[in-house]
Amino acid sequence: MDVYQAQGLKYGDVLHHRFLQNVDGTPKRCRVTGKPKAFKRNPFAIRVPVKHGLQDSFYITVDNCDEWE
Repeated sequence: MDVYQAQGLKYGDVLHHRFLQNVDGTPKRCRVTGKPKAFKRNPFAIRVPVKHGLQDSFYITVDNCDEWE
């Protein structure tokens, strides 16, 4: 996933990890929980809030967006 695709995400979209897998062999999934934020000073710096499981919430940024599809 590149920066332009990450900016087009919307609430409820499901993303799959390229490398990490669950115990049954399926790729790890996370769900978008908010609007992607692009910054004015650097439009290529994005932050997408996502949730994995019941309590694990984190952000997909430019550093790790290439790991998700």
